[in-house]
Amino acid sequence: MRFLRSLLCVLWCYGSRGDGSPAVGDGSPAVGDKMPYFVSRNFYNVLHWNHTEEDEGLLYSVRTRSTVDGAPLLRKSGCQNISARSCDLTADTPPLPGVEYHALLYANGRFLEKSVRFNPVADTVLGPPLLSLRVSGSSLHLNVTLPPGPGGVALQDLLKGSRTRSTTDPVVGYTLTVTHPDWAALVNDSLTGRYVVQLKNNDTRYCGHVVYKPNFLFGRPPSDPKTFCVRMPRGRWAEVPWVLLAGGLVLVLGS
Repeated sequence: MRFLRSLLCVLWCYGSRGDGSPAVGDGSPAVGDKMPYFVSRNFYNVLHWNHTEEDEGLLYSVRTRSTVDGAPLLRKSGCQNISARSCDLTADTPPLPGVEYHALLYANGRFLEKSVRFNPVADTVLGPPLLSLRVSGSSLHLNVTLPPGPGGVALQDLLKGSRTRSTTDPVVGYTLTVTHPDWAALVNDSLTGRYVVQLKNNDTRYCGHVVYKPNFLFGRPPSDPKTFCVRMPRGRWAEVPWVLLAGGLVLVLGS
């Protein structure tokens, strides 16, 4: 009976993979799993993998391959025989029309695992936009621009170059949401990133956020939000010091 239990344990431990290595699930690396995964923000694409105490002494190497027919397997310079647990693949995985990538991880010359397919345009997290705010009279003027990506190239240009078809349609859509005060709540979409919002009450604090996302990728989540708060200036008479007002009142009464 003890032998049977031991045999069942061996079969259970190794049954998921013929080579005895840990099974790969949905792409989320489990503890001790060497499956590499991308962490990408604004098209800065960095490959990561797990490393445990049992892995001390291992030297890792990384190679990449695109989904273009006939694309070769490329050795990543600077990520050969390293002890680090990450590798910057930004320059090796640019956002190109219809192109995706795999990263292959090796340890001491032995192949370990391959990443899930990585699509820079669909998978990168878009950081919050940049806002320029100005209150003039009873109006809030808000202009939205995108942060730069790798090499100082604007995200809008990177997204434009990644479209699979040529078009003159705007690349990015913007959404302004006013959340405070409740009675002023609104949601406004724009293709230009330029807004003029009419403010109703003096000395009122208005808060909200702005997000953006590519117009050519349906279902893609928007960027991280950029929040803002502005206060509408007081009316002209409200800015006059009360001491002066009181003095004027005394002067009138005294006359």
